[in-house]
Formats: sequence, structure tokens, C-alpha cells
Amino acid sequence: MSPIISVVIGFGSALLTIMVTPLLQNYFWRRQRHAEIGLAALHKLHELAAEFEWSLLGAPETYSLIESAQLGKGWHAAVAELQALFSSAACEQLNVLTSTMNKDWDSDDIGEFVELRRRAFTPLYTEIGVISRARWRHCAPQKLAA
Repeated sequence: MSPIISVVIGFGSALLTIMVTPLLQNYFWRRQRHAEIGLAALHKLHELAAEFEWSLLGAPETYSLIESAQLGKGWHAAVAELQALFSSAACEQLNVLTSTMNKDWDSDDIGEFVELRRRAFTPLYTEIGVISRARWRHCAPQKLAA
């Protein structure tokens, strides 16, 4: 191989590396930041769901999200953040959960709430990549026992 061809290949490889590396780094950095922000929003919603569930355990008769203004505002703010971060398909079950939050719940409904919460969070974790799609199909929503 002639020395000129070696120099051209080396120079071309260096230019390619200089141009492609920043683009790849930026791409993976944006994906990482999106995942971090999404996981933080999911964590916030998990805390609010746990608070709601805890309220159900101590509720005298019935309880709804409307009864706690601070919990309701926090819930809807977290849901709005998740809807901005994730696709509408991933947020579909989250919207179902949110729409049922304003009904009157009693302590006997905790199982239903836990199942709705699982159905809502699984697609969101799958979209981030925490849960594989194969596991999501295994945990696919099923009808609740009546």
C-alpha cells in the first residue's frame, strides 16, 4: 500500500471520528436525561399513589382524590409531566387510572387500585427501557375480577 493511501485513510478516519463522535454523544446524553427525568416523574407519582393508598387504608367510609387538594394538585401535575415525556400509547392506562381517582374509593377497593396502578406504570417503564417488552406482554392488562 502506498504511503499516500495510508495518509488519506488516516486523515479520513480522523475527520469522521471528529464529526460523528459529538453527534453520538449528544444523542445518548439526551436519551439518558430523558430517562432520568422520566424516572424522577414516575417516582413522584409512585409517592403520590402510595399516599393515596395509605389514605384508603385509613379512610372511614369512602375517599376520593378530590378530598385532598394538595394530593390532587400533586397528582395532576405529575400526570401532566408524564404525558409530556411519554407517548400517548404509554400514557393510555395512566389516563384510565387518573380518571378513576375521583370516584369514591373505600378500603375494600385497594386491590383494584393496585392493579390499575400496575397497569398504568408498566408501559411507562417499558418505554424508558427499564422493563423489556417481553415482560410487558407477560404483564399485559387483564380484566379485573368482578
